[in-house]
Amino acid sequence: MTPEGQRAIAVLVMAGYLWIGNVLPVGATAFLLLSLLPLMGLVTAKDSMAQLANDTNFLVMGGFVVAGSMSIYGLDKRIAISVIKRIGTSIPKVFLGVMVSCAFLSMWMSNTVAMLCVLPIVLGIFRVMNIKPGDSLAKMFYMGLLMSAVLGGMSTIVGTPPNVYCVSTLAEAGIEVSFLSWMVVGTPISWGSMLLSWFFMYKFVFKLSMKKDPALTQYVNDEYAKLGKMGKGELISAISLVVFIIMLMFKDFFAGIFGADFYTNGIAALVPAVFLFIAGAVNWKEAVDSISWQTMLFFSSGLVLSNAIKGTGAAAWMANGISSFCPAALIPLMFMLMAVVLTQFSSNTAVAAVFLPVALATATAAGANPTITCVCLALASSLGFLTPIGTPIGVILLGKQVDGNSYIDEPVEYFKYNFIPFMVCFVFVIAYCSLLVPVLI
Repeated sequence: MTPEGQRAIAVLVMAGYLWIGNVLPVGATAFLLLSLLPLMGLVTAKDSMAQLANDTNFLVMGGFVVAGSMSIYGLDKRIAISVIKRIGTSIPKVFLGVMVSCAFLSMWMSNTVAMLCVLPIVLGIFRVMNIKPGDSLAKMFYMGLLMSAVLGGMSTIVGTPPNVYCVSTLAEAGIEVSFLSWMVVGTPISWGSMLLSWFFMYKFVFKLSMKKDPALTQYVNDEYAKLGKMGKGELISAISLVVFIIMLMFKDFFAGIFGADFYTNGIAALVPAVFLFIAGAVNWKEAVDSISWQTMLFFSSGLVLSNAIKGTGAAAWMANGISSFCPAALIPLMFMLMAVVLTQFSSNTAVAAVFLPVALATATAAGANPTITCVCLALASSLGFLTPIGTPIGVILLGKQVDGNSYIDEPVEYFKYNFIPFMVCFVFVIAYCSLLVPVLI
């Protein structure tokens, strides 16, 4: 290996330690990488800074602005209440409605934000049914929010950072994964996992009946009536969401009109964001506040690190080592299992950032399909909910409510309620990725 390759691996190990160990804020680590890699002669300063204008960054930025407008005008609450009302008002059906609405919101916004949007509705259900925060039924709803928010993000590229990073990593290698093609793969696994979680939670973990609750029915109807008609801002927000979805889902169609070099995911996401400004639905401060700048820096620095690993030959060296003992057919499975284990103890975004470049190089060197390998790794990264450390939502659930009551008392209790649904999702995801992803991609 060249001296440059050795330095690149050293930086990769350092970045992995800082990201996975949460030693520094994610943004601070990004600043370090963006400056350190050029100073070490591994990438040029121009190439390092250029990643800040990466097309995928603008895709995520536009998504943040559209999602922010939904929260500002309460469109997220309208979606949640409407879904719950239409699914039914027995406890299992309300539980399903909560999970479905949270999963849908998580397709377009941060899973933590999606969970916090639906949480006030769940707390209102507790008040109506006289459920205390520490009751087992309350914990079922909490765990349902957790799983649906995490699993819902698997559906779309913008649903969770590992998906974004996966698409960016593949794009740097000249492999394009469109928004629609990701949904074809991600939506069935996302919603299949979520529905299996719901079924096993209510049927086997908590053993509930489908009997309707009159008080619960009245509460849902009252909350729906309170929504009233859509205001102007909410209507504009809904239109921007529809435009956002259409322009990304039918990207190939629009690219055929404008040209592939002139119509990208980033352009498609910025159009509905600009529409919100023109319509007067959001101002600049609201837009800036809705964007996670730390996330943008993270994506950029991760891509620069990926380019350094590939450009110095370090990725090829690691890939040759892994492919020498792992058959090509098992490489996607190996990286999936690695992701599932590591995301129980660290950020799934950090795991994806560290291992996606290695997975891409390993698959290429071994003759495996790099797209399948990277997509499977990204999807498996969303299974980090067995322990509370794997996702910020788990930390919230182990925190305190405003009135001082705990959401979930102990990590052991968290594990107990999560274990069966997690194992069901784990088996389903592994089987789906092994059998169906190769067919769908």
